[in-house]
Amino acid sequence: MAEERTDEGFFSARDGVRLFWHTERAASPTGHVALLHGYAEHLGRQSEIMRALADRRYTVHLLDCRGHGQSGGKRAHVDRFDEYLSDLDVFLSRVREHMEQDDLLLLGANLITDPAALHLAYNDPQGITAAFNRNVLRNVNSFVRSNFDAEKFAHYAPYVVEKQRIEMWLVAREAMDVDLGRLGSTLRLARGEGIRTEISRRFTREQVLRMIDSAGFTPERWIESPDARFGLALGVARTSLRGI
Repeated sequence: MAEERTDEGFFSARDGVRLFWHTERAASPTGHVALLHGYAEHLGRQSEIMRALADRRYTVHLLDCRGHGQSGGKRAHVDRFDEYLSDLDVFLSRVREHMEQDDLLLLGANLITDPAALHLAYNDPQGITAAFNRNVLRNVNSFVRSNFDAEKFAHYAPYVVEKQRIEMWLVAREAMDVDLGRLGSTLRLARGEGIRTEISRRFTREQVLRMIDSAGFTPERWIESPDARFGLALGVARTSLRGI
């Protein structure tokens, strides 16, 4: 395995929130890969894929999203999803600063596809996604000793077209008061009131290409999965900030 070097630290988002980053740098890298975690995760959970990529001589850049891991911000909360996208833009620009001209960056994203297909993926007839969603409450119970009854919640996962995202909710089937255990408070829910448990954002090809372009990379190649649900953008680092 090629010699590697680990760098990490903090930088400031556009609104001043401190964001934690980590880089696993390979000697004479084949390319650079930027990885982002999901909701209620942190970059440390990606150590296995980071090591696999580093073993193949890719320099890997990771970010703790605001409100997650070692980054600042209200825990697991943003006022607008665009705050995440703004942070990503700053993060990718910082990645560019650590690269040589003509180095390569690979960035992947979930793509907008047929809304019916997206709906089915999150509302499967077998109820697998619904069970996964309700299990969130069981994990909360285990962690904070709350008393959520997962079976008193209905799974609801609409695709919100104007926001380009799937939202997963747990909707109370009846009015209830939930003891939040170690948090020392009570959550009161009316019948039909929901708890949002996940946001899964989708992007267009044009949005992904503009994203890497604004960070200082010239889009070189676009790779799409056969079902058009996932795309990879390959960018070449350039000296000027914006090309498109």
